[in-house]
Amino acid sequence: MEIIGTEGMQAFTISHLAEKTGISESAIYRHFSSKDEIITEMLNSVFLIIAQLIGGTINQNESSASFRLQKIVELLLQNFKENPSHVTLLFAEEYFMTSEKLKLLVFNILNSIQLNIQQVLDYGKSNDEFPRNMNTASVALIFIGTIRILLMNWKLSNYRIDLMARGSQFSTTLIKLITNV
Repeated sequence: MEIIGTEGMQAFTISHLAEKTGISESAIYRHFSSKDEIITEMLNSVFLIIAQLIGGTINQNESSASFRLQKIVELLLQNFKENPSHVTLLFAEEYFMTSEKLKLLVFNILNSIQLNIQQVLDYGKSNDEFPRNMNTASVALIFIGTIRILLMNWKLSNYRIDLMARGSQFSTTLIKLITNV
């Protein structure tokens, strides 16, 4: 994933991977049939990490929905901060448009995150923390979109923006907006 994180998706080729790892191209092809298969494995790894982060937060029974949302933002952004290649990997639309399999995998990852956020929002509605008339699907979509923009700005700033502070501001503002409707 290092190549993707530092040089981008276009630099991720089997020959470049072989050069960087010191493994022959033929050895790589003995384990993977294509570059897409390697990317699929990397995406599955990222998905597992994100699912574990979010899953642990969703299942905190003693926590409010607001706390859970703030914790999800914190954990997601901390993961991306520690693994910038995950940002490039998940948001490389120009690459995924050429592969239905990869496009579907990324869609499922993002959809899973969105559904988990929606689950937290529904929990907040059920305990009257959030308004009962709130459209949780729309708010979850706003959540995902804003996280994506935060990550894009962070990446475009060459990682100089304080991602964690911006994420905290975002989650605090979102919670104020949805509780004051």
